[in-house]
Amino acid sequence: MNVTFVFLSNPPIALLVVQGELDLGNRDQLVARLAELRELEVDVLYLDVGHVTFVDCSCMSELELARRRLLRAGRRLELVAASPIFLKVARRAHYPELSATGQATRLPTPAAARWWSFVVETSHRARATAAGWLSGIAPKL
Repeated sequence: MNVTFVFLSNPPIALLVVQGELDLGNRDQLVARLAELRELEVDVLYLDVGHVTFVDCSCMSELELARRRLLRAGRRLELVAASPIFLKVARRAHYPELSATGQATRLPTPAAARWWSFVVETSHRARATAAGWLSGIAPKL
């Protein structure tokens, strides 16, 4: 039931890094993070679930619902990293878009002049993962 969310945004893009276990016990946290993303109205949400160690169908369903909502709004969700267990559950639950890792191999350079971040819940490892994704792409301030 341990989960960590790190969220970084620079419209028109955002990155959500999820680590740990996604299950019914923390589904509400996931739903809240996804709702915050909808409010930002970013064009592309990059999702890094490379360090997810467990995911149940309720959370997978919420991620698919979020993907579909973004798509209906003319936006998209791109999976940039996924753990083997995440991919296995996505495939077995028949969510091909959530099992298509590698759609985005590198985050694009942000268009905005300043990079800002909002960390919801974080751990040292999550910070390091997010920093790894963002290294070299944030503009010099």
